[in-house]
Amino acid sequence: MDTIEAAEILEEIVTKTQVVYLRTEPDVLDFTVHAPGKVIISGAQKKVELDVDRHNVMQVASLLAITIFDKDCMPMVVSWNIKSLFSYFKAHQVNVEPPSTKIIELQVIEKFLGIDGKQPENLVEAIDRTKAVSKTNNWKPLYKSLHLPLMLEVLPALETVPLLDEDTKKSKFAFYEIEGQTNGRLRCPKKFEQCYIPHTIGPNEKHSLKPRGYDQYFFVSDIKHCEVSVLQWLSEDKQLAEIIKSGNDLYSEIYKVITRDDCETDRKRQLGKNIFLKVIYGMGAKGLSEDLHLPLEVTKELIDRTYSSFPTATGWIKARQQEARTKGVVEDYFGRPRTFTEDNAYLARNFVVQSVAATVCLEKMVDLSNKFKTKPARLSFSVHDAYGFTCIKEHVVDTYKTVTEIIKSPSLLCPGLVLKVESKVGKRLDSMKVIGQS
Repeated sequence: MDTIEAAEILEEIVTKTQVVYLRTEPDVLDFTVHAPGKVIISGAQKKVELDVDRHNVMQVASLLAITIFDKDCMPMVVSWNIKSLFSYFKAHQVNVEPPSTKIIELQVIEKFLGIDGKQPENLVEAIDRTKAVSKTNNWKPLYKSLHLPLMLEVLPALETVPLLDEDTKKSKFAFYEIEGQTNGRLRCPKKFEQCYIPHTIGPNEKHSLKPRGYDQYFFVSDIKHCEVSVLQWLSEDKQLAEIIKSGNDLYSEIYKVITRDDCETDRKRQLGKNIFLKVIYGMGAKGLSEDLHLPLEVTKELIDRTYSSFPTATGWIKARQQEARTKGVVEDYFGRPRTFTEDNAYLARNFVVQSVAATVCLEKMVDLSNKFKTKPARLSFSVHDAYGFTCIKEHVVDTYKTVTEIIKSPSLLCPGLVLKVESKVGKRLDSMKVIGQS
């Protein structure tokens, strides 16, 4: 259907209904190929199937902007994977203002609530499912402050930054699903041919991928010991707070506390990290013995010392496991509900910490994206608690200062939580050099 015919039907739809259902076909529009897709808008009585490709994408975007994305014409739009549509617009350099109408993105909301639903088939089903999720308010605070900017602005901008694969001489792009993992992290499936997957990128890709453009560098900032900082904030463990506040290396200090031994090697530091995180997340003495290749008697002692050295943090996280065992459902700090059985209740220990850490990392991503709208560096990919930028050498120092300031600023979603950061720079992802940490 061409845009003129679609405009006529849309005009009729918006005058006869207060809500429409928006989806695309395929579910993810592939902006790396020339094949057209469809934007499908279902009203109470009529449906529009609008073809979209690189030739008419501007007309399609303009038509949606003055109809269903305008609150004066359409009060509410229920959507399924609206991010894909905005990434498609961004890839074709069509700048679309965020809709003024109310957007209910079912895919994101349901995943937040632990519902793994399929795409609604029609407007009636979409409305029924909207009513179902609206029975709880859990999702609403994060939805407005985090999910909407992620799907309408932040990720469309990030997903359309190309990296050059020198082996194939083609551009590669990342793709992200909001609330894609159980713990609220982004998921990176390979949705089209020219995808690369930042979360599982291997040595060959780290060497072959490079920024497009002359004299471009990778700039990568990692939030240091994010999960432990979040655990301390959640549990208010004073021992962990003192270590973090000291500015000393966290895992070296943890090693010294647990083992009563000096930590003068990287091996011992790594051992301290492995012991603490594995015990915190519920690994028993036998599993720790096999994992660290230590005698069972030693790992039993290390577990006892971890619990006695950090009683507040370990007591708090054990209580979450007990809650999962007795109630069957545990909510994280932001209200994400997850179901557990007696057999897998230990997984709640991971969920209640990692879900909060993931959310704070996304909060920082939104802040970084907003700040770098006026900066020459471009946010190009993200891997959990790491953010990758591309910029020329002359802008590395300014990028470092800006990123450090934003990540170290107190979280608004977790008041009082302050994070630390380490940054690296390099021409290739397999040859990055640390340029600062604080």
